[in-house]
Amino acid sequence: MLSFTHSDDLGPNIVIWVPSLGQSATMWNKISSCLSEWSNIYVDLPGHGNNEPTSTSFSITDLAKECFEYLNREVKTWDRVLVVGLSIGGVVALELAHLLPKGSLAVVMGAGATMGDPKTWQSRADMARTSGTAVMKDAARSRWFTEEFVISHAEETNRALESLGSVDGESYALGAEALGKFDGTQTAGEISIPVLVLAATNDEVSPPESARSLSELIPLGEFVEIADAKHLFPIEKSKEVADHILDFVNKKN
Repeated sequence: MLSFTHSDDLGPNIVIWVPSLGQSATMWNKISSCLSEWSNIYVDLPGHGNNEPTSTSFSITDLAKECFEYLNREVKTWDRVLVVGLSIGGVVALELAHLLPKGSLAVVMGAGATMGDPKTWQSRADMARTSGTAVMKDAARSRWFTEEFVISHAEETNRALESLGSVDGESYALGAEALGKFDGTQTAGEISIPVLVLAATNDEVSPPESARSLSELIPLGEFVEIADAKHLFPIEKSKEVADHILDFVNKKN
């Protein structure tokens, strides 16, 4: 269901990059270079990027298990694993954190123990099924980016919106429904590895207070708020996000 791409040689330090709904793995290109000594595994969601569409429903836990199974199958040995995700990728990272061994790390962005109102996600799923994802681009622009970024970085903004418009409608709908059903409130306290939770001040999809609450549920959770950005803040504030990831990793060495 998921699609994975990686460098020829994997290990001993692995980063798994999981994008948000509506974005392909290429959204991480500007950030992943900050971890130059780590091997990168890039994930594409069903119907996103070059990955095949799906008509089979799935849960967030299903996606996390698939990531873990891929690791066990493809990586011969590893010393450390870092999983980084945004939005749906963020909660996949959260669920994968339950499965990863001691010494691993997770960075959860734009996500909380729950992800907003299930009715909103169902409405978005219905729209994707009936009208496709291209009709969502105008609404996504203001939800994903600040007005200043849209004006000053038109090319990056348009690239992200074109990515959304190319996503298979049914695959998007199933992802939206999975987000609407997700609830990690009761299990976040069982995560034993360090987790950095990043949030953007102006994120309407997953507000900072939701992310902060998640970090407080996780025994080794840390919280950082990114100012002057919205939901796709790894694109809008790529250097700042990269710096926080690098600081987090270096602290845990």
